[in-house]
Amino acid sequence: MSNQFVFRDGVTSLGGINQPIKGITSNYTLDIEDCVIVNSGLTSVTVTLLSSNDSTKGQIFTFNAFTQAITVDRSGSDVIGESGTRVTVSKGETLQLISTGSGKWLTNSLVGANGSSGTSGSSGSSGSSGSS
Repeated sequence: MSNQFVFRDGVTSLGGINQPIKGITSNYTLDIEDCVIVNSGLTSVTVTLLSSNDSTKGQIFTFNAFTQAITVDRSGSDVIGESGTRVTVSKGETLQLISTGSGKWLTNSLVGANGSSGTSGSSGSSGSSGSS
């Protein structure tokens, strides 16, 4: 089984990569073992983050709103992004949060339905940036 991938509740390679996939259909509080969280239910859900502290420093959570939206709530007084208390991942979008270990979660949008517009550009992740 050398150099093969095994897919059960996530992706595991014998080379040491482990990315568990957690399918949720109702509100959920993250576990340190979670990695990729997918809303596979018929309704929007809320996920509560772990605290961003020394034990979670560098932890990356990926949220995929496959069928419905995911609202991610902070833990305690943590900050999500620049100053947020929560972030919503819309249906069809994916978001990564990375713990700084000091009360803040950095955001990284992987796939977005809408981007910003230039003065003559079109919006969307595949649109042009336009001219100033």
